[in-house]
Formats: sequence, C-alpha cells, structure tokens
Amino acid sequence: MKDFKWEKVFKPLIDYHKPRSFCEIGCHEGLTLKNLFPYIKDKFNYKLHYIGFDAFDLAIRPDFKHPINPITGDYEHNGKESASYDKILERCVKFKAAGYLEDYELIKGWTHDTLKGPLKYDMVYIDGGHSFNTVKWDYEQVKSSKVIIFDDTYEIKFPGVAEFIKELKTKKIPVKEIIHKNEKGKVLMQCAYIENE
Repeated sequence: MKDFKWEKVFKPLIDYHKPRSFCEIGCHEGLTLKNLFPYIKDKFNYKLHYIGFDAFDLAIRPDFKHPINPITGDYEHNGKESASYDKILERCVKFKAAGYLEDYELIKGWTHDTLKGPLKYDMVYIDGGHSFNTVKWDYEQVKSSKVIIFDDTYEIKFPGVAEFIKELKTKKIPVKEIIHKNEKGKVLMQCAYIENE
C-alpha cells in the first residue's frame, strides 16, 4: 500500500472507527495486511477478524491483457498481475501466529459468485475488479458496513470505478474523495470512502 494512502485514508479512518472486522475485496497478495494488522494490534491491543475475496489465479492475463470476468464479460483492469493465494495465506498464517489476527477467511472466485449480501463489516476495502458492474455489485453486497473505501477512482485510468462513484453522488450518498497529485499536477493516487456510522 502506498504511504500516502495509508497516512491520509486508512490511518485516520482506523483511528476514528477502530474496526474489529476488515473485509478486503481484491486482497491480491496481502500487501494491505502488512500495515493494517500490526498497526491495529499495537495501537488498540486487539486482534482483527479478516476476510479476503479475490479471483486469484482465475484472473489470468493472457498476452498482458486485462482479465475478463466470465460472469459479466467485462475487462477487470486493476493494474495488477494475478494474485497468489499461497502468498496471502502464508501472510495470514504468519500474522495469526504473531497474535495480530483473531481469525481469517480467504475466499477464491469472482465476487458475483462468492460475495453475497447483505454483509456488514466494520471496514471494507473495495479494490477487486475495476469494471463498473463489478464495483457496483461489490458495493451493493456490503453497503451497510460502517466504512467502505474504494480504491482507484481516477477516471482516466479506471473509468468503471469513477463512473460508479459518480452514480453514488447522484443518489446523494455522502462519498468523500481524496486525490494526491505530484508537484506537476499529475494524479498519483485517488480513492473515495463512505462512513455510514
């Protein structure tokens, strides 16, 4: 996870809401966990319940093209290679042994098959498939969660996510966006979040 996103998005939301359950849609290889688990344990002295959803090796990228979601037919551009189930499992085992995790569950598959709501968590990070249909599906399943963070809302690179954020705003859902640019005005990171409580 990029330092700016951790410092300006995750840390303030974690400090305020003190989540005990964390759902990551698009957990990839568990890079979010490296900051998240030790920070929560060291700051609040409790262990986290973690659930991670990812297509893992189902999201193959033939010839470096974006993977196609077989359920929606959409390209799922998210800028990453296929994830490794074994790598995130290894990280979860390690963090549980170190006392950072209460429990964990890793769910493999396309979220249209595996993520069935209504589900409610203290904090959700939506960073899986980046097509409009998939981001909308993922949100609809977890929309009653306390905090929902959307990654990659930058319209030029991720039009599906940006389009869905616009739809939420038209429905008067209080979405807050955070944009980080370099000194030349180039967007380095853009994400959004909703606080329901």
